[in-house]
Amino acid sequence: MMTLQAIIADKNHKLIPTVKELYTSSFPVKERIPFNLLIKLSESGKSDLLLFTDNHTFVGFAYRELLKFTMGRTLFWFIGPKIIDD
Repeated sequence: MMTLQAIIADKNHKLIPTVKELYTSSFPVKERIPFNLLIKLSESGKSDLLLFTDNHTFVGFAYRELLKFTMGRTLFWFIGPKIIDD
């Protein structure tokens, strides 16, 4: 049974290197926002970096831009290769 958990992460979260690896391997350099900028924006309160785990195992992440009136939009949603292969 899947026990999906969403975690709002900051630059000190232990899974950030794993997130960065998945992010940088998913798009060519010309098509992605620099990862450090994503972290900086999430720490400024303008967005959230959401990590997803299943039974404490990293399965993916999303980058959510926060808008007015407690709304937001998800700009990226990444699923790790292990989940896709299963």
